Parts: sequence; structure tokens; C-alpha cells
Amino acid sequence: MTVPTPDFYTSIHKAIRLAMSEFLVTTGATDPADPAAWCEVEERWRRIKSLLDAHSRHEDVFVHPLIHRAAPDVAVLLDRQHEQLDSGIRALDSAIEDLAGNSNSEVRRRAGRDFYRAFSSFTARYFDHLAEEEASAMPALIAGIPWDQLFAAHSALVGSLPPEERLADLPLIARSLSSPELIGLMAATRSAASPAFFAEARRIMEGAIGEQAFARISSALDRAA
Repeated sequence: MTVPTPDFYTSIHKAIRLAMSEFLVTTGATDPADPAAWCEVEERWRRIKSLLDAHSRHEDVFVHPLIHRAAPDVAVLLDRQHEQLDSGIRALDSAIEDLAGNSNSEVRRRAGRDFYRAFSSFTARYFDHLAEEEASAMPALIAGIPWDQLFAAHSALVGSLPPEERLADLPLIARSLSSPELIGLMAATRSAASPAFFAEARRIMEGAIGEQAFARISSALDRAA
């Protein structure tokens, strides 16, 4: 059986794209002058920010050192993009905090519109960055870093995630991946994680994608066992 090359990007990038796209739609459809409704936007923003901050840290620690070895020019570009995107996240966070502190309906609606537009622009830049990593960084890693070092770095990244964080991200990841990707993810989880963790992952995935879709995934997993 051929072991696939470690992929630092596909699963998490799909999850990020889904989360940001859904958040953009929700933000545009919510009246900022309704504090109760806007609280949901604020809560979802906190989850988005946490996801993006964690993703950036993981790449900086486990992936970018390898890119600097394999393709220094690509690494410099990505490092600069990370700095710009991190600045954008801070600006968005400040904007949503300012909105939350204002009680004037007209001001809140203007601020909400501005936040929506700013997040839309940020999303476009962020998606371009993800595409750059997939098109430039991953091929450079495959070409320039020995497989065992890629595998070790990927294992270290996954191993650094607390179990509760991995499980918390699973519903989003499950909804963003294709069936073959989900089967591969769950097969890898089954081989590397404890039975208790795998059982909980199965339960969470079923809740995320629905009983019928999960039955197909489960059947394929059983055949591959």
C-alpha cells in the first residue's frame, strides 16, 4: 500500500474557505442594529479569528521553516502575506469591537456595512494566499524536502493539536471535504488515534454530514479495515 505524501493544506484550507464564505453570507444578511442577531455574528467572528490565528501559528512553526529550505523566494512571499493578513485580522477585530460598543442604530448599520465590505475584501486576499500556498509552496516542499521529513513535520503538527481542538474543528472539516477525502481522514484517524477518540470523531462527523452520508463513509471504512 502506497502511503500518500503528507498534505499540509488541502483539508484545513477547504475548512477555512467554507467557514469564511458562510460567515460572509451571514454577516451580509444580519441587521447590525439588532443586538441580539448581531451577537451571532460576533460569536462566529471569534471562532473565525481563532481558526485563522491557529492556522497561521501552525504554519509558522511547522511548515514555513521547510519552505525556507525548499523555496526561499516563496517563503519570503508567504511570510510577507502572513504579516499583512494578520494585520487585517486585527483591524477586523477592532472594527467589530467598536460596533459592539455603540448603541445608535444608524451608526451600527453603517459600521456593519463597512465591516461586511472589509471582510469581503479580506476574504478575497486570504483566498488568494491559500491558492498561492497550494500552487507554489506544496509543490516546492514535495520537490525539495525528503518524504520522511515532510511526514515528521506533518505528524508533529497534528500531534501538537489538543484532542479537544481537533474534535472542535471536525464538523467544519467534515462539511468541506469530499467523500474520498473524508474516508482518508477517518482511516488515518483510526490508525493513529485512540479508540475513544475515533469513536467520538465518528459521532461528530455523523452529526455534521448527516446519517445517510455518514453511512456511506462508514461502509467504506469498514471495507478498508
